[in-house]
This record gives sequence, C-alpha cells and structure tokens, in this order.
Amino acid sequence: RSFDRPMGPDEALLLIDGTEALSRITEALSTLALSVYERVGTPTDTGAKDTKSLIRDRLNLTPTEANRRAELAKNLGGRVDTTGQALQPLCPEVAEGLHAGMLSAGQAKAIDDCLDDLPAWVSAEQRA
Repeated sequence: RSFDRPMGPDEALLLIDGTEALSRITEALSTLALSVYERVGTPTDTGAKDTKSLIRDRLNLTPTEANRRAELAKNLGGRVDTTGQALQPLCPEVAEGLHAGMLSAGQAKAIDDCLDDLPAWVSAEQRA
C-alpha cells in the first residue's frame, strides 16, 4: 500500500516502533483475557470441547497458534487455587515482561519453553 505523502526513514522507524508496541499490548491483553476465560468460562457453553478448540474455531487459528496462546495464558496469566484465592502466574517475571511490553509473545513463549525443559529437580522458586 502506498501513502499520498512519502514517508521518510525516521517516520518509517517510528511507525515500526509503534506497531510493535501495539502488537505487544494486544498479545498481553489477549493472554490476560484468555486466562480470565480459563478461570470463569465454560467452553462447552459455546459448543467447544475446550478453550483451545474455542479460540481455534472462533478466531480461525491454526491448532499450533491456539495451543501457543492457551499455554501462554495458562503459564503467564493470573490463576486461582481451589478456594478461589489469587495465585501468581507460574512464571511471574516472564508474565511481567509480557504485560509491560518488554517481551513479545514469541520471546515469552521461548522463555516459557526453556523453563518447561528444565530438569524436574529444579524447584518452582528457581524456575520463577
């Protein structure tokens, strides 16, 4: 697509920075909303067997992308225990980086994958 007024390199870089910031905000909000849905929603009410199927069908995502988003929400979104008390995300520092816009969803997923690959003897505190 072209613009009526030519864009210079400085404006192009500013636009690139802005669109990346918007992308990161959108991913963080999507992760937050999906983690809330995981806690309070019922996918079967909308005809889906689970949340991954729901977002795959509703948002026309590939199974891989639906799984990526659901895993991010599970590991980086807020959680509650069986009594309803709020719990920190499984990876609180990664979650903070994602929600602050310091990490992209791809970066957060890569870190999350590395943490998942750690040996079982690494404690939850060390993983956090």
